[in-house]
Amino acid sequence: GKEHARRSGNLFHIAAKLKKIALQHKMRIITINQVSASFGKCVNGHQVIAALGMSWSNCVNARILLERKETFMRYDQQQRIPTNSSTIEDCSTSDTRELLC
Repeated sequence: GKEHARRSGNLFHIAAKLKKIALQHKMRIITINQVSASFGKCVNGHQVIAALGMSWSNCVNARILLERKETFMRYDQQQRIPTNSSTIEDCSTSDTRELLC
C-alpha cells in the first residue's frame, strides 16, 4: 500500500542521487543488497529474495553475485577436509572466479 509506495519512491530517489554522484565524479558506486532464502521462488537460478525488493532491482546497471559454498580438498588421500570458499559471479557474463577464505 502506501508504505510500499513511499519506500519505492525513497529507493528511486537514492538511486538517482547515487547515479548523479557517479557521473559527476566519474566513479563507480557499489551497493550491497542482502538476500535471504526464499522457499518456492526461484530468481535467476537462485532461491533468494533481496532485502531492497523489486523496486531496487530496476535501479541498478550491473549485478555481481557473491555466493558462499563449501568445497573439499583431499588430505593424505584419506580424509576430506572442508574449506570455505566464496564465488564471485558477474551476472552479465559467465566468468566465475573463486576466492578461498
